[in-house]
Amino acid sequence: MSDFSSSFNVRAHHALQLWKVEYLGYSPEEVAQSLKTAAGGLLSKIIKPGYREDVYGTTPAENEAALTGLATFFQNFKDLAPDEPVTFTALGKDGICASCVIGNHCDKIRTRFDGDAEWIRGLRDTATELGLATNIQLGKTTVKSLFPKEIETTLTTDAATSKKLVGDRQLPVRAFALPVDRPLTRASIWRQERKRDHLGGPGQF
Repeated sequence: MSDFSSSFNVRAHHALQLWKVEYLGYSPEEVAQSLKTAAGGLLSKIIKPGYREDVYGTTPAENEAALTGLATFFQNFKDLAPDEPVTFTALGKDGICASCVIGNHCDKIRTRFDGDAEWIRGLRDTATELGLATNIQLGKTTVKSLFPKEIETTLTTDAATSKKLVGDRQLPVRAFALPVDRPLTRASIWRQERKRDHLGGPGQF
């Protein structure tokens, strides 16, 4: 693991979608469709107004192009050879971002890397739990503030290891590590497993 110039990049918080593919076992097309379903709910109406249009556009053709781009990204990840490099990053975009019709929200990388940095930590801790810590390389960025500090903003490894990390059941729990979040995250995993096992299909996360 020395040459990462052609690494397959994953925006760190998008690891959750790869978890749905690798752990829950949904197809790339099902995960792509589930993201569209979620974007049309509270996320777009209240939390991030205009989010659905930003990602999927306003026409059937734009909608289909975004869904195809998302599914292709997930499939490309599944198809990576074991030794191909993969970088989870808080610093830039990935193939999911590239699938957005407009993508304004993708440009908003927060100063403190909120959201992405938590997933880098979750992936790091998962590697430690699985005995794979020697397979990863971490990159840090100094956050400028009254008390500057370094934050882990990239994690690079090989595809075989990355699939083990995003395929681990407890990854979301480690990413959402605040004590108040842990019970909610564990309950969410259980609900998603039940929906997978008893309902199945797109939009059932």
